[in-house]
Amino acid sequence: MHTNLAVIEKSLTEEISPVLRRANELTVTNTADKEVAALELNAINALIKRVVDDFADPKKKAHEAWKAVVAQEKGHLEPLEEAKQTIREKIGQYDLEQKRLAEIAERKRIEEARRIHEEQLAEAQTMIDSLISTAADVDETIELINMELKRDDLTDIERQKLESQLNIELARRDDNQAAVEEAQARAEAPVFVVPDTPRAEPTKVKGASTRYEYVPEVVNKTTLLRAIAAGKVPETVIDINMGQLKRYVNMVKQAVPGVVCTEKAVVSGRAR
Repeated sequence: MHTNLAVIEKSLTEEISPVLRRANELTVTNTADKEVAALELNAINALIKRVVDDFADPKKKAHEAWKAVVAQEKGHLEPLEEAKQTIREKIGQYDLEQKRLAEIAERKRIEEARRIHEEQLAEAQTMIDSLISTAADVDETIELINMELKRDDLTDIERQKLESQLNIELARRDDNQAAVEEAQARAEAPVFVVPDTPRAEPTKVKGASTRYEYVPEVVNKTTLLRAIAAGKVPETVIDINMGQLKRYVNMVKQAVPGVVCTEKAVVSGRAR
């Protein structure tokens, strides 16, 4: 067995070229042709074994040399990659903590804004109740509300409550009970708008950036598959194992839902 790659290359090329030519020229139209094709197939298998055997020793030596270089490189790279990961984790932990604190502060800001909103609603309702109590009838109530609405010092909530009460009183004057109930329903559900307050921006430093992502873990595969079947989750999240599927259909040899099988002849030959 030669170990010189140039000698191996020349010898194999001389043997392989006619085999490739015969394979391309060969036709199988009867049993005799099939027997010739089987002989050629076996000859090719024998030549494949020859190629593998001839290159085995040079491959082994080259692989051992490659492994030695890779091991040296790995010895330097691994601790550096570990150091990078350590720093990334520390930055990530810091950023997650800052994000958590910012979310807490945001919830507190909204809760405080809602509390103030509720207080202002109660104060506005007290003002309206006091106003109504001084009126003798619906017409006077409407007149008093219209006078209040001309004030320039009303808050948005006070103006909103007065306008809602005015709609109620106008419906009462028209003896329109449906309109009264509709206006009362709107008045009882005032819109709360979260104040647009500038928020603190995440810390930015040169050479590092952070993004946040969710890391999924499948805890119930059946539930996930049902969600995919129902169209609630895109089917792109699953990856069909075609090797396992192929083994399964060849084992059961029957129709599988959602799968179309094409029969294929698998021809094998033996090396001489």
